[in-house]
Amino acid sequence: MKDSTPMIPRLTRLAAAMGMALLLQAAALANDMTFDQVRRPPVAFLEHGDVIGISERAHRSLGISEGDLVEVTTPLGTSIVVPTRIHGDLEDAVFARKTIRDSLNIEDGRIALRVRPYRQAESATEASPGQQVTFTRVRRPPEAFLQYGDVVGIAAAGLGRLGIEEGQTILLQAPNGNTLAARTKIHGTEGDTLFLKKTMRDQLGIEDGSITLAVSSVQWPSADPVTETQPFRRVGRPPASFLELGDVVGMSYEDMVRSNARPGDEATLTTSGGSLDATIEILDREPGTLFMKLTMRRQLGISDGSANVDLRITGRGSVSASDQEDALYWYRRLDTAQARAREEARPLMVFAYRDGHSDSAAVLSTMEDSWLRRDLMKARKFRFDAGENDLLSRQYNINRVPTLLFLYPDGREIGRFEGQISADRIRAGITHSERLVREANPGVRDSDLE
Repeated sequence: MKDSTPMIPRLTRLAAAMGMALLLQAAALANDMTFDQVRRPPVAFLEHGDVIGISERAHRSLGISEGDLVEVTTPLGTSIVVPTRIHGDLEDAVFARKTIRDSLNIEDGRIALRVRPYRQAESATEASPGQQVTFTRVRRPPEAFLQYGDVVGIAAAGLGRLGIEEGQTILLQAPNGNTLAARTKIHGTEGDTLFLKKTMRDQLGIEDGSITLAVSSVQWPSADPVTETQPFRRVGRPPASFLELGDVVGMSYEDMVRSNARPGDEATLTTSGGSLDATIEILDREPGTLFMKLTMRRQLGISDGSANVDLRITGRGSVSASDQEDALYWYRRLDTAQARAREEARPLMVFAYRDGHSDSAAVLSTMEDSWLRRDLMKARKFRFDAGENDLLSRQYNINRVPTLLFLYPDGREIGRFEGQISADRIRAGITHSERLVREANPGVRDSDLE
């Protein structure tokens, strides 16, 4: 059928379309996009919490993956930082629940929103290290947030006020003098609000609502730790977030200060029934108590409750992102990694990269995230340069770098990700692979991994 539209309007529309295409291309190159409308998401979308929904194509244009953080800015300059979810197929629409719209002081409908990938370092500008900052509201986190354990939910703007990044430890002090130290996790949109689960509020002796908390970033010691043996007389069961994270022992902030320790330090635990090596993690609950999972207690020949455990710090852990090799425990030989995966009934993660390749470097940088490192401990890991190892590249059918493979211990593939890979996707891949490996090894029970 012949187009009967007059030539000039058609050319006008063509020019407009070309102009829009050029704008979208420029935005993509700048990792910056403008959306023309805000819509209310369906009820099922609300379970994801404070996130925005944008199309899959918009994710690609922004150069991000689902779950990555973005900064959303209104024409009046109001901005928030939230994760994304793939939702809808409208390239110019943002789906935002009421809490997001209220934080931006907008309604649904036609409105221009600028969206760009969020870079944490840009927010860390307001406070000097250790300086106290006041937060005036405490809220209960949603159910989905509880999976992260004893962490403080804080908006990106709150991190900026403290001059820190996600995953760093902060010290909270209530008006009654009670204190609590915990890692941070980006959540919410209000820069003066903290999200604390009930056990943490109880420890501080506060309720949710309007309350003033003095908060400062924890400056871990750079000096050598105390290497003398230190006695502990009580052992506790850790929260679910500690389960299956490897041999990690939880210590209170008070005990860590006394020991001149910091998260990531290596220690040897000894009882009359045995000994084991473990990594120290902060769990600011009962001073004088070590928190460890069931398999560790069994190895030491003890149960939870009263117990005599001697702890000696044997090495300074790698809390610096620059010491990537130690922090991620990559095996240098595939057969060694596979053997350990078989022995421990854990998934095998194989990372194919190319030296000097930007996407490969970006994924490795993502794996340096302190929260992701805890998930990475659930798998045994091996990596190789696909540009130098044709044999392994053919064996694993590597057509693109980077490629992240999840395997059963016997080498069968569970799944893979290629290209730009977000932390949430890596975490999801580990969780899914771990479940399948455990189903294939029924002798490994949940209680054994407690």
